[in-house]
Amino acid sequence: MMMKRLLWGLAALIILLSVSACQHNAAAQRIPPGCQVGKKYTDVIGLQVNDKDQTQTSLSALIANGKPTLVDFWASWCGPCIREIPGLQALWQKYEGKINVVGIAIGDYVYDTEKAIQALGITYPVISSPEEAAKSYGIQSIPQIILIDGTGIIRANGLRGEAIEDALKIHIQ
Repeated sequence: MMMKRLLWGLAALIILLSVSACQHNAAAQRIPPGCQVGKKYTDVIGLQVNDKDQTQTSLSALIANGKPTLVDFWASWCGPCIREIPGLQALWQKYEGKINVVGIAIGDYVYDTEKAIQALGITYPVISSPEEAAKSYGIQSIPQIILIDGTGIIRANGLRGEAIEDALKIHIQ
């Protein structure tokens, strides 16, 4: 009887450790390789969708002022992405002049991105970069929100909800 209890306890412990290891590995895999904390950001070139002339621009041109920058990789068809945008817009307005916010629409048609920008009232710059941005950052799922400091180093990634402002506050001067 004692041996049976010991075996069941040992089996439960092995299962618990296996599940814990799987969860740890899954969490580590959610952060794309191009978004690793401590790395220099990768420039992205694309069409600035909410510019009246829809000119070609780059992430580096939009964040050249040395301010902390939130970069939101998103698409108009992505429900979780759409739910994060009002919070990003609110931060853009709350910290006006102290931060940059840049949306990078990936895997989206420009027309659909334009409609979403209008419907959501996005006033921060949005770059349309169908595949280039996703490939250069290794993004496989969205939204992916990262924080780049004023020197161009990624300081936080995988941000959502209140964690976005918490990370941002550390880098605002």
